[in-house]
Amino acid sequence: MSTGSFDISVNDYMIFNIYGDKKEGQVGQLVLYEGMGKEVWRKKINWVWSGQVTISDKGKYVGVVAITSDWHTILNMFSNDGELQWKYKSGNCDFMDFSPDENYLAAGINLNDLHLFESATGKIVWNYKLDNTRSFYSIAVSDNGKFVTAADGGGRRELPASNFSTIFLFDKKGNIVWQKELKIQKERVPDVRFSDGGKRLLISNGNKLCCYRITGGGR
Repeated sequence: MSTGSFDISVNDYMIFNIYGDKKEGQVGQLVLYEGMGKEVWRKKINWVWSGQVTISDKGKYVGVVAITSDWHTILNMFSNDGELQWKYKSGNCDFMDFSPDENYLAAGINLNDLHLFESATGKIVWNYKLDNTRSFYSIAVSDNGKFVTAADGGGRRELPASNFSTIFLFDKKGNIVWQKELKIQKERVPDVRFSDGGKRLLISNGNKLCCYRITGGGR
């Protein structure tokens, strides 16, 4: 067995998405540990390949991407007791983030289609799709899904890679309330985060860190 991906919650729960060798009859495993290293639960699942995994801040939900035995790439949502809550045919999905209150998950479905889901139900609140040459990379969600930010860049189908990235700020209805194009190093997409309870947007671009105050109008 070997680890596919790993994430840790604010309260030190650790989730591992592990895949096995199908030729040897091994199946994928999703394993949750608490902060002192004690195993909480382990799920053996018929996955032939495991992708990204993310855990919400207090460990209430786990989002995990994997290819099933019938070769579909699926985003799966598990509760903290290891029970499957819902699943969604996602295609490649390399970047995901839960809101701090754990109620929402933002995910880059098929790399270029940003979705905001309700964590508990899988209901799609909104989605925004880029053209096929671009992909969403860094993604962040503020409390209660009030704002979602994401950085795009040249997708896997865009060669040569781009020299720019667009930072998007969406409101809870999926409207773009602010965006900014940044000059970047090739294949070095900026990292985005919220701070101060979602009142400020942080953008790390190369050796620069910028902080923007988000006003009531989202600008």
